[in-house]
Amino acid sequence: MWRAGKRRFVVGFIFLLGAISILAAKMGWFSYHLSASTIIWTILLVIVLVSCVADLNIFGSVFSLAFLSMLYAGPLGITHLVPWTILLIALLISIGLSIILQPLTHKHYWHQFTKRYRGNWVSYNFTGGDKDEANEDESDGKIIDGDQSHPIVNMKMGSSVRYIHSDDFKQADIYASIGDLKVYFDDAKIQGEAATINLDANMADVELYVPKNWRIVNQIDPFMADVDVTNRSEGIAGPTVTLNGRAKMADVDVYFV
Repeated sequence: MWRAGKRRFVVGFIFLLGAISILAAKMGWFSYHLSASTIIWTILLVIVLVSCVADLNIFGSVFSLAFLSMLYAGPLGITHLVPWTILLIALLISIGLSIILQPLTHKHYWHQFTKRYRGNWVSYNFTGGDKDEANEDESDGKIIDGDQSHPIVNMKMGSSVRYIHSDDFKQADIYASIGDLKVYFDDAKIQGEAATINLDANMADVELYVPKNWRIVNQIDPFMADVDVTNRSEGIAGPTVTLNGRAKMADVDVYFV
């Protein structure tokens, strides 16, 4: 079954456009010469722009557009405005939009905060936890931060498999950015009636493998993302696990094992 996901389509499409642009520039198909560095910076700024728009980050979005306009000041005919006039304009636009759109952005950030607070996700310190508290060695693909009842998984730009071993699992904080991550909870036992999994996935493929007797409540806030809970058994009487957080241009799959 074909399932590329929105994240792969958008990011892949941006890089394909970059490759076509480099070819067109070298072949002289553009009346305006584009260097390879200009195209690379364009790709990076577009990715930053998409991420900022997803977060309703007005300053980040406007300044990304400002830097893009400076890259293409020649064909746009605004070379006399580079750089300070454009930056001043971007600053004023950012302040103005922040004032006008304050109710919308405030509601967005308050929504994010309250969801994390209800899920007991008070801190973004995914890499917190002293080395003395290390639960397992990372070379073995295990958890290296937090403790058995509250493990912390942090994956950036790569592919990783992590295993949660706990006799009293209460909460997990998972951060995945630009890569593939698999987390196995099949050896995690919940002593009470509920637990929480907090997830922050950015341009990543995340697969969570949980015990069959867990009841998953999905509260992830997606942006251009797919969140799928598969192999769900009906009528189970196990503990309730709330899946909180956000997914931006990501694929999140929950499997029951």
